Amino acid sequence: MVLLCMLAPCDTFSKFYKYLDKDGEIHFVDNMSKIPHAYRRNIDSYSEKYDHLSEEERKEAILEDQKEARRIEQQRKERERELAEKEREESLKTKVVIRNNQVLVPVKLKYWRVEHEAVLLLDTGASITVLHSDLAERLCITDSVKSYAQVAGGRIITIGIAELKYIKLGPYTMKDASVSIIEHKGPAVEHQGLLGMDFLQGLDFDIDYNNQLIRWKQ
Repeated sequence: MVLLCMLAPCDTFSKFYKYLDKDGEIHFVDNMSKIPHAYRRNIDSYSEKYDHLSEEERKEAILEDQKEARRIEQQRKERERELAEKEREESLKTKVVIRNNQVLVPVKLKYWRVEHEAVLLLDTGASITVLHSDLAERLCITDSVKSYAQVAGGRIITIGIAELKYIKLGPYTMKDASVSIIEHKGPAVEHQGLLGMDFLQGLDFDIDYNNQLIRWKQ
C-alpha cells in the first residue's frame, strides 16, 4: 500500500512592503503593522526587498541600506557612550547639607548584619571616625572595647572602639573600619558623629558650597 501525503507549501520567503510617506520618502518594512495607517491604502509588496529593482539599482540600494545600518549602529553606540559618561559623572557627585560651613554627609554603616544610614560631620581635623552612642545603639554595637582619648582642651574622656564591616560614602567604601564611640553631651546637633581622616585620607574632592555637593575626582 502506498501512502500519499499532501504537504502544504512552505513559505520560506519574507514579504517586504513599500510605501511612500508625506515627504515623498520611500520606506521598506517587513511587517504591515509597521506602516502608519495613513499610508496603508497604496502599498506594494515583494517577496524580497529588492525584487522590483534592476540589477544596478539593487546594488545601489543594498549599499545604501548597509550605509544606513552602519549610521544607525554608530548613533546607538554614541548614545550608549553618552549615557555611560553621564552616569559616571553623576556617580561622582554626592548631595550634602552645608550649614554654617559645616558639611553634613550621608553615609551607610554596617556592623555585622545591621546596616544603617546616618549623617556625619565631615571633619578633616579628626584622625578617626567617631559615632555618637545613640547611633552605635542603632547599629547594635554591644561589644566595643573600652579606651580613652584626649579631646580639645586636654580633657581625657572614655570612649569605645569597635570595627564596622564598612563605611560607604558616594563611590567609596572603607571596609573593616575602626570607629570611636562617644556619648554626645551638650546641645542637640544635626549629625550623629564625625567622618574622620581615616576615611578621607587619599581621596581627592571639591566641595561645591553653592550647589551643596561633593564632587569626587578619580
